[in-house]
Amino acid sequence: MKDPAKVNMKFTLLFWVLLFAAAMPILLKLAWEKDIVIADVTREQTGSGSANASWHSGQNKDLGMRLLLQESETRSKSFKVPLSEGTRAEDVVMEKRYMEGQLWIYIEGVQEDFYREKILDGDVSVVTEAYCEPWKNGVILKLHMSEVLEYHSTMEENALTVAYKSPQELYDTIIVIDPAGGGSESGITYGSFSEKDLALRVAELLQQETVPSNVKLYFTRLEDVDVTREQRLSLIENAEADFFLRIGAWEDAENPQSYGIQSFYNESYYIPGFGNLELADTVTRQVTISASNRAAGVFASPQGSILDEITIPAAQLSLGYLSNPEENRLLQQESYQQRLAEGIADAISKICEERDKE
Repeated sequence: MKDPAKVNMKFTLLFWVLLFAAAMPILLKLAWEKDIVIADVTREQTGSGSANASWHSGQNKDLGMRLLLQESETRSKSFKVPLSEGTRAEDVVMEKRYMEGQLWIYIEGVQEDFYREKILDGDVSVVTEAYCEPWKNGVILKLHMSEVLEYHSTMEENALTVAYKSPQELYDTIIVIDPAGGGSESGITYGSFSEKDLALRVAELLQQETVPSNVKLYFTRLEDVDVTREQRLSLIENAEADFFLRIGAWEDAENPQSYGIQSFYNESYYIPGFGNLELADTVTRQVTISASNRAAGVFASPQGSILDEITIPAAQLSLGYLSNPEENRLLQQESYQQRLAEGIADAISKICEERDKE
């Protein structure tokens, strides 16, 4: 008579062997397929102009070596970037540079010559042109994109698969946040503190705030760089934004005692439902509550404002009066800047709630 314990042990061993054999393909697939981290970047780079793109390779002194693009059928919106043997997931970094209309891929441990005859293939209809440049001990692949896109990338064997979707496929609400000034444009300045610095700091804090998962924020800048009015307006158009919010400050040179939070809107362009006035009012209320400050009001925008050129609900938020010495000092405090950012995040949630009621 067989020992029941030994029989059970054999069946248990057989079970685990079969389970391991069945799981092996999945484990190998997971080992090969690794997600690549993709960062949002808004920095403007000089010398990143455009050229005639498509099926051509060669050398351009300004743009680098032209890469080969080949359209081929894919089951999803994606294309493949060849990688040299031995490239690891940690060797690859991707940046969405949507203010420049580009996707940058940094790859360590590979030489520029590797891409001289390599082909980026798949659904490359959104890639107008692509270039390769030396970078430290590797290369940068600069892909010029025809529209603002969101990406998901996986690394499998010797290729990087870049899948893409439009923001509208992933999010219900798209908002462009526009920190005033930047670079050579300081804006309102009193003492050593300027409007551009305040707007940038609050925007950086806002980027870290939690907003509804169905909302995407695009920032015109997250660094102290020059951004033209045309570039700001182009982002609204290319991202097909639903709302626009400019962040800045205000002044009253004739009355340095003036203080508080206020917003401006384009009164000459009427939008039915939740429009310019409603957006300006909501933002003012929520930020004032969060900052425990005074609401200075909601006003028609001055002539020549960027709001005059925008046809979606848009507002300009003034975080305070830099001309008021006490409020100026308050606006420089990080704890207060954090409350301002939290107020804007609260306003974004409120905006989505109001929009859903329509």
